[in-house]
Amino acid sequence: MGKPYADDLRLVVIRLIEEGHTRPEVAELCGISVSSVGRYIRRYRTTGSVSPDKFGGYKDQQPDVMLPARQKDCYRSQNAVETDSRGDRPC
Repeated sequence: MGKPYADDLRLVVIRLIEEGHTRPEVAELCGISVSSVGRYIRRYRTTGSVSPDKFGGYKDQQPDVMLPARQKDCYRSQNAVETDSRGDRPC
């Protein structure tokens, strides 16, 4: 995966679109793909920023959220008589 484009270029893309240029025109002027232009516009409209997401490394997850299937497994195991080697329940 390549390195993200600089915020300066992304801001130029937004400025050109707001001035009335089409996406293909902006892509050609800036030397990027039309899909990149679309992504920058979408990010700007939804977040108000053109900066890319964190690139690589650990991405924080929500540890308190359980998937429905996992909740069902925990419910079954809590009602079961089986325990692990320490005598604890698996959930």
